[in-house]
Amino acid sequence: MLALQESEGRDNGRKHSMLEMQASTVLAGMYNERAQSQLQAAEERKRRKTGNRKMGDGKAKYFSGDDFYKMCGEDEQKKLDEMAEKEKRQAEREVYAQKLATWQVANNAIRARNSERREEFAADVAA
Repeated sequence: MLALQESEGRDNGRKHSMLEMQASTVLAGMYNERAQSQLQAAEERKRRKTGNRKMGDGKAKYFSGDDFYKMCGEDEQKKLDEMAEKEKRQAEREVYAQKLATWQVANNAIRARNSERREEFAADVAA
């Protein structure tokens, strides 16, 4: 009987240890996933960030007219596209702010109506 109790105690201890290991493995996996996604996002931001130089390595180069002119045209078009996108986002933010203000007015009216109804209900219950 005593041997059985000792055996069950050891088994319970092992089960508890196994549960702790599984929990720590799951938590470590979640942490690694989050850290990897943050690292990947940081690398993506770093990769997207490019300099303003046309031939960005800083070494002297011979600029042939057509190639350099083409790069300048692409760069100018890229800047124009970015400005248009920025203006579009600004317009969307303004529309969102207007819609939010309208919603807040309606929401405040609903809250006022609900508080009046609660007061009426409380008065009816008290009477």
